Amino acid sequence: MSFRMHKWMAWMPALTALAIPMHPRLSSITLLLWVLSVVAFEASVVFSDESPGLRGSSSVFLGRSGRWFAWGGVGLYLLYGLGLFWTERMEVGRFAMEGKFSLLLIPLLTMHHVGRWGREGFAKARQAFWLGLIGFVLWRASFALFSGEDGAWRYDGLAGPFHPTYMGMYLTLGVILSSSKKHWNRVMVCLAGVFVGLLASKAAWLVATCAWGAEALRSRKMETSRALSLFAAIVLLVASGTIADEGRMDEFRTYAMPGAVAEQAEESASTALLDSSQLNEKTGSSGGRMQAWKASVAIMQTHAIGAGTGDVTDELCSEYERLGARYALKKRMNPHSVWLQLGVSHGVLGLAYLLIWIGGTAFLAARSRQWILVLWLGIWAVNGSVESLLELQQGVVPTMFLTLMLAVLTSPDRAVDSLDA
Repeated sequence: MSFRMHKWMAWMPALTALAIPMHPRLSSITLLLWVLSVVAFEASVVFSDESPGLRGSSSVFLGRSGRWFAWGGVGLYLLYGLGLFWTERMEVGRFAMEGKFSLLLIPLLTMHHVGRWGREGFAKARQAFWLGLIGFVLWRASFALFSGEDGAWRYDGLAGPFHPTYMGMYLTLGVILSSSKKHWNRVMVCLAGVFVGLLASKAAWLVATCAWGAEALRSRKMETSRALSLFAAIVLLVASGTIADEGRMDEFRTYAMPGAVAEQAEESASTALLDSSQLNEKTGSSGGRMQAWKASVAIMQTHAIGAGTGDVTDELCSEYERLGARYALKKRMNPHSVWLQLGVSHGVLGLAYLLIWIGGTAFLAARSRQWILVLWLGIWAVNGSVESLLELQQGVVPTMFLTLMLAVLTSPDRAVDSLDA
């Protein structure tokens, strides 16, 4: 019984890794299976004469960076719970705690797994994540091809159930984790470049270009074919992104001009009541983000300890109305920044905690020469500047799981098959 459970448990990280890029909610099922498997396994140990033994402690296999990140995630969940004490909308706050439960669950599952079986299963997880991305790309490309809809080839039509920026982040990491030893793998890297370009996410364009370029330069002396495939992916990203742009960069440049947002807010502020016709202004995602950022900063200046875990959106909407930020009000936008999200909910304390958590992980990873982990944290931090990556499950689960997976695979006592050769 213990032997069969051992084989089953070794696949738990891989199942979760496979689910992450397939559908935002699919990982809930795999995490539930993982929890049930842990309970069943530990019960079998208690009622069996067989002893599975321990491979070592979680401290050994996670390394200092992994331990810092794992316990930091647990601490962040407790911090969100603390924010319920000054939340007025408790129902929303409790719902937020449910959505962020993976901050607590994934570190505990990971520490249990490496405590029992060491790294076994995490190499499979790396491969499963790349396989899941390939499946997603082929699914969305097939859907766009057979649907006959032009919108299915770009932005949210192509990303399907995911936000384009999130999928761009997953693809960026997936390409870095891929191997160049097989021809079909190099083909998929190039296809990923086309896919990221068609997603038409400005953050994804920037992050993928920089991350793939850095990895190509790092690999050029060791693996020429890998470096060439990464550079090819960047060229294809630029080409497909130019086709899929449809004015998104022009909109960004318009709102990035000094004074553009202020002038828009000043024109809108003269209106006391916002009816449905007034809300239909010509503002896109770039302008909306800047409205959300401005409102978030304003709330942080007036709420020393934050608005509370459950009151973020309502406080922002009140601020949008005061500023005349019509687009953001209509969409009920969150801060669209992981940093500002914690700043709005928990004030300076929340922002400082997040900076210490992520910055401390990156510092410890750099000291241990875990460069792939450092690169991933950079990818996450930049994407987190334009998306609230710890707000929804499709951000929380990959944040926790992928970071801990990389921490295990690149820890200082890693095996020969680790990511950092």
